[in-house]
Amino acid sequence: MKMTDLINGFIFILGLGLLVASIFLFLRTQKFMQSAIRTDAILIENKMVQASDRDNKSGSWMYQPVLEYEVNGKKLTFSPNVKSNPPQYNLNERVPVMYDPNVPDKAQIIGYYHLFLGSIICMVFGLPMFVTTLGYFLFKFGVI
Repeated sequence: MKMTDLINGFIFILGLGLLVASIFLFLRTQKFMQSAIRTDAILIENKMVQASDRDNKSGSWMYQPVLEYEVNGKKLTFSPNVKSNPPQYNLNERVPVMYDPNVPDKAQIIGYYHLFLGSIICMVFGLPMFVTTLGYFLFKFGVI
């Protein structure tokens, strides 16, 4: 077996794994969306955090939203793992969120990229790997 076959085989399996992960993440998000309760949260703070590099050296300053929402008369706060500069939301702005009724303290912002970013990233990397190496093996074995 040639080294190119081994490398292409590895890339094929990696691409297939990323596609499976993408589908899994998409289906998990769909299931969450079907059972989640939607509400509005209010931005109470744009917390400044420093985005450091890998060596923990100083990096740029980013804004992380701190949102507050109400569940059964109880106020809950959460800070999604989203940072931006300039701030994504203004103070006292209403932000649509959804939460699992069984775990109300873990909310998620309703937005395409907030919900599907993991699935998109896996698909963007997995699909070209899978298709390219599939074409390689189909051509090698004379199918196309």
